[in-house]
Amino acid sequence: MQYIKKVNKIEAIKNRGDVLTDVIPFLNERGIPYEYTESFLRGSQIGVITNKDNFEREEYSQLNPGDYLVINKGVISIMSAEDFESKYQEDDGVVRKPINNQISTNITLDTTKAQRAFDLLGEAVKQIKDGEHTAKQPHIRIEFDDIRDVPKVWVDGERVDSFVNGKWVSRINIDWRDNTKTINHKSFDIRYVKVDDNGANETALAQNNMA
Repeated sequence: MQYIKKVNKIEAIKNRGDVLTDVIPFLNERGIPYEYTESFLRGSQIGVITNKDNFEREEYSQLNPGDYLVINKGVISIMSAEDFESKYQEDDGVVRKPINNQISTNITLDTTKAQRAFDLLGEAVKQIKDGEHTAKQPHIRIEFDDIRDVPKVWVDGERVDSFVNGKWVSRINIDWRDNTKTINHKSFDIRYVKVDDNGANETALAQNNMA
């Protein structure tokens, strides 16, 4: 945990990107409501309930990387690094002890079961980002709600229908029956057209169990 405390006045933590293992434990210890989301496009984001107007108004505010969450006499607010360091960093009332060249601290926290749980969650998220638990993509994936609709088709994770990525499906033929008594014929034939600088070219994907 890396944050500073000014006795009887302020507590603050900087969002250095380690939301799960750093910021969220800080919020949980103080009972501060938050919303945490994570997406492939936007990455991890956290919104924190602030009460800048002496508790007269509560709202979720985005705690962006580099910002400080500040608790000043019970009032919770978010400050940019420039504003925070200008207002507090040079104050002699802040006791500092360097930790890995990060922001200083004067508080020692014991590792608890809750902290360990957050650590494990952070490790799991990191493993997912690193691809250790990435689910295997199916070779062919087909989705449709009505046979009269154009099916959605993925080949090795890439959509090839309805002009997506300059491609559209021209044919889908699937013949499949179970093997209750005999080895029945099974096959599929999927064709899609790709348009590029060289014109339109058809790609065929086919397989059967008799070859």
